[in-house]
Amino acid sequence: MKHCRITPQWPKANEEVECVTTLTKVICIAVAEAQNIKSAIYNFLQDYQLTPHSTTGVALSQLCSRQSVTESIRQYPRWTNQPTPPNHSKTRRAHNNKYASQWQHTKQHNFRVGKEVLVKDCHPGGKFSLPFEEAPWTTVGIKSTMITAQRVTKTVTRNNSQFHGMET
Repeated sequence: MKHCRITPQWPKANEEVECVTTLTKVICIAVAEAQNIKSAIYNFLQDYQLTPHSTTGVALSQLCSRQSVTESIRQYPRWTNQPTPPNHSKTRRAHNNKYASQWQHTKQHNFRVGKEVLVKDCHPGGKFSLPFEEAPWTTVGIKSTMITAQRVTKTVTRNNSQFHGMET
């Protein structure tokens, strides 16, 4: 696995990781049905480890132990250095990106380095305040949908949906 840097303050980048919050749902259901909480958590985590990951197509337990869960524990396979999940990972990641783009109706942005933009206000003051900050920022760097803008001494990096181009 290779670490991929993400855009700050863009929760959709961590969407798949944050889906593990269903653990709290499992606990609430166990309490409501008067079941043992520890066994409910154990069953949930076991199911999570046996479910194939959407990107790699391989279950987490199989990635960690290099053996299928249905195999006997006494039969250890020889260690092989064949990286099967990353080969599947590229095609699956491309498929997921294409699907997400269609689902969100994305379109190509027209931001350029050196142009002035407005940045969406992180803390809006209320319903009478503007959605974007009033002072313009200058774009310094663009990497796909991740845009870096600068104003005097402050630099921000956000997704392109957090910016608005200034018409001049």
